[in-house]
Amino acid sequence: RASRRAMTTGTGLDDVKKGAFVRTESQFRNWVKADGSTDFKPEADRYHLVISLACPWACRCLAVIKLKGLDKVISHTVVNPLFQRTSDKDEHRGWCFEPDNQYRGAKTVRDLYERESSNTTRYTVPILFDQASEKIVNNESSEILRMLNSEFNELATK
Repeated sequence: RASRRAMTTGTGLDDVKKGAFVRTESQFRNWVKADGSTDFKPEADRYHLVISLACPWACRCLAVIKLKGLDKVISHTVVNPLFQRTSDKDEHRGWCFEPDNQYRGAKTVRDLYERESSNTTRYTVPILFDQASEKIVNNESSEILRMLNSEFNELATK
């Protein structure tokens, strides 16, 4: 018999309903703010972006990092573009790190999410990760784009 988690874990593919893509609300919605109004301030080498080159939403975040010259201050890791099993406990398939390119000891994107919350059931990219606090800051690409475009301007070289 399938576990409850096996029935509720998902990917972006689960958002396609009746031929339309209806995206589930992102779970991590914190902001990096240059004015110091949040716990997350723009600092060199503090943030890390996890993406898949197979995800257009994640790719656009990497594009902005490159275009603004933030690639020297925000590192990134690219996961395998093909979904793979993420756990022996259920049948979920999702983003996995290459064995020689794991991030923070995580073998899968799911590992990063489950460190944050046992209630997380959606393991999506992009992830903006705060290396100082070991927390996911944000996983909504449009918000990450806005932060990269405005809150990191002091660190941008282009």
